[in-house]
Amino acid sequence: MIALSLQDGKVRWRRAVPASTIEKVHEVSSPATATPATDGKRVYIYFGSVGLLAYDFDGKELSKLPLPLPRMSFGSGTSPVATGDRVLLNRDEQGEGGYLLAVRSSDGSELWRHRYDGRQPFGAYATPVVWNDAVLVHRNQELVGFSFREWRVTMAHTHFVGRNQRPRAG
Repeated sequence: MIALSLQDGKVRWRRAVPASTIEKVHEVSSPATATPATDGKRVYIYFGSVGLLAYDFDGKELSKLPLPLPRMSFGSGTSPVATGDRVLLNRDEQGEGGYLLAVRSSDGSELWRHRYDGRQPFGAYATPVVWNDAVLVHRNQELVGFSFREWRVTMAHTHFVGRNQRPRAG
């Protein structure tokens, strides 16, 4: 991970992200394909060989969520997305077991994990897109949407006085 100064392009800090095993990637690719994301407080990075990490703007590691090596033909290719109080990561792997992961941005703890239905013959490499109150994920031959908005239906208690009379709210 390298942080550059916006003013002069000089390296502000550099951090190694060691991995015990490097994920399989295409011969013209790299295991460092993910784009970092920020929420204005932290920087989030993802390496398929390591997992999801967060740093402050001075280069101090704030959290690390180790993840297993992805089962992909050409490397993971997805990037984290910071939105509100969470960071999203698409782990849509070959075969079964792919999922959309949400972690708490403040401490890197897992909030939820939505498992995808069906098998993926090749895996999918897309970065999630946040649109309005939803997240969209492009998978192999489909687009999947998830709602962030909490909603509820409240039923009003209604009293009936008698036949042919209007109900009154109660």
